[in-house]
Amino acid sequence: MKIHLSGAVVVFGLTSILFGSGCTDNGETLFIRQVPVPDPQDKCTVSADPGGAALFSGKLDATLGTTYRQYFLVGNQMVPRGDSARLRPETSRVQFYETAVEIYDSDILVDSFTVPVSGFVDHASDTTPAFGLVEVNPILTANTVDAVIGQHGPQGVFVVARVSVHGITLGGTEVKTGVFDFPIFVCGDRANKIACISEIRPTSCMDDLDFACVRGQDVPHDCREIKAVTGGKFVCKDSSGADCP
Repeated sequence: MKIHLSGAVVVFGLTSILFGSGCTDNGETLFIRQVPVPDPQDKCTVSADPGGAALFSGKLDATLGTTYRQYFLVGNQMVPRGDSARLRPETSRVQFYETAVEIYDSDILVDSFTVPVSGFVDHASDTTPAFGLVEVNPILTANTVDAVIGQHGPQGVFVVARVSVHGITLGGTEVKTGVFDFPIFVCGDRANKIACISEIRPTSCMDDLDFACVRGQDVPHDCREIKAVTGGKFVCKDSSGADCP
């Protein structure tokens, strides 16, 4: 499965890794493996590859972005069920329909909601689970980001997103993952347009600008992008020390 973060193209597929099988709805059937890292060299594609690079925490610069969203890699350990001589024997294929999100600031629950989602994951093959992608948008809402910045100031603080993906098999069985905790650092001075995301200096100000896959999220940004979003208040220099317009 591959999904492009920066466009509307969605291509579903399959990949796998070694685990066991299960058929319950307490996190043994489905599980969230990791948060995959998009490939900026391939139109910000996100791949359903459990061996790929993973993000262990997120970051939101509230000056550059108002909400936070993310893809999760979900594994399915159920094996095919039913008689292969009959129609629809693969009742263990799971269709995603909803994700439950809770946001904690320290041990305080500051937000709780469900997000409609789409996507699927096929059944496992023997002892090898299948994997699929699901996008959760938003994880942090604009109101939550405002509240966190208002409480802790622009210097930032870690909050924890507790995420659980819900689905249903072709046979009509409700299944869900266990809870996956994903810390997100929220920072940024919106009032004064001071960004907190790390910068990347281009070799030359004349080079093509490398836009972030999601503005304000997770990775260092080209300083020219930061400067543009902050109304020119951010000083951007190339590797020679020249000021970039």
